[in-house]
Amino acid sequence: MTLKRVQKFGLFNYMGSAIALLQLAYLILLRPLIHSQFLELAAVATLFMVGVIIGRALYYQRSHVVVSYDEEGFLIAKGSKKTESHLWNEFRNVSLFADSSGQLNVRMYFEKDGLYVDIPVSRAGGDAYELRSFVQRKLKS
Repeated sequence: MTLKRVQKFGLFNYMGSAIALLQLAYLILLRPLIHSQFLELAAVATLFMVGVIIGRALYYQRSHVVVSYDEEGFLIAKGSKKTESHLWNEFRNVSLFADSSGQLNVRMYFEKDGLYVDIPVSRAGGDAYELRSFVQRKLKS
């Protein structure tokens, strides 16, 4: 099963930053050269659309979280990188953990109260309780 959800705040943050930078560049570089209101409006609208496209591309390349899991293990990808993958049999315990933004993660322990890996299932659009139950069944078998 693959879980992926667009984080609206993150997406809009990247888009807003790209739009702001393009508009600033426009004000400094192009506005003194444009003397027609129509061309000015067209330039602003074009820069807005380009900013949306650049912001969206940056979000998917850097921040978009995808969690994939099956009967064998799981994979976490953030942006265009595979950040972590593990097999279920590597772990001894599982719990739920709320991160600083209040979203639930599934915390997988390699040994009891030892090293752990957090699976950001809520951020990816999944149900943390459901994944925890699934993992508990895998650890007992």
